[in-house]
Amino acid sequence: MKLKAYGKINLSLGVTGMRDNGYHDIYSVMQDIDLHDNIDIRFVYEKLNNLCCTVDGVAIKFCMDDCTIPADETNLAVRGARAVLSRAADDYGEALFSNTVQFPEGKPAGLIISLEKNLPSAAGLAGGTADGAVTMLAVNSLLDNPYSLRELMDMGISIGSDFPYSIMMNACRNSGELQGLRGIEEGGRAAVVRGIGESVEPCPPVHTYVILMNPGVGVSTAQVYRGLDEMNIRSAGEEELYSNIMERYTLSVCSEAADLMEAMKKNLSAEHVMMSGSGPSIAACYTDREKAEKDFISLENAAWVHDSWKKWFVESGRRQI
Repeated sequence: MKLKAYGKINLSLGVTGMRDNGYHDIYSVMQDIDLHDNIDIRFVYEKLNNLCCTVDGVAIKFCMDDCTIPADETNLAVRGARAVLSRAADDYGEALFSNTVQFPEGKPAGLIISLEKNLPSAAGLAGGTADGAVTMLAVNSLLDNPYSLRELMDMGISIGSDFPYSIMMNACRNSGELQGLRGIEEGGRAAVVRGIGESVEPCPPVHTYVILMNPGVGVSTAQVYRGLDEMNIRSAGEEELYSNIMERYTLSVCSEAADLMEAMKKNLSAEHVMMSGSGPSIAACYTDREKAEKDFISLENAAWVHDSWKKWFVESGRRQI
């Protein structure tokens, strides 16, 4: 089964507090971007080598040509597959593979996850989360949809705070390939996300054209949260659109991101320039496509653009027809 794993941007992001268990409460408007990874997932009956882990007798193998991310059981795609398989094995037992049309030889020996990576890692675009979310959707579909969209979202929060939104949004973006997924009509490309990420309410998208730039370094989300705690930085309430409280920490410790944002504000004609997520990717948002495309083309030979900076032109929040 082949699906696309779309990333996201935060059109707003606030951190409102920290719970006793160390998790942080947020308020964020999240929205899809067209930039995506490609994932191919299939059950097989032959014995596999170089395994990541085994779930109820089914071996999981992760494949990626350019192995720039862990290819072990810590990989988010592997964790997503393991979460659905483990839950399904507990809930359905041997009946899980009783559908002779989908599993003519009975219980498969393994599951292969093949990834073509386009989304940058540790960049504030939920690239790894997207891979895990789409893997959960694909495994659920290959098992004949034992779980609804909301049930998968509830499962996902145990892996990461961006999982519920990413599962919902990627279900919407891949709806043509996810026939039979109960509750898929409740999803959307944009949502207001609260709590630790478990509260996801679809909202009307803000159609925008985005120049995304990354300074070529990564930032740890956990480190950013620790930094906000140490600096006692909290949002007073719901952040307005195009505001991100995490900028106050990330830009103070990541000079590469700070320099990139300053250069984009100075040289681009975007209505808004802001950091996405915990950074360090910076998003320049436009309502006018022609203006956005003109700015993007100008980057090719611009003296202010460093060789190490990565750049993409993407569309976000386009309404479904």
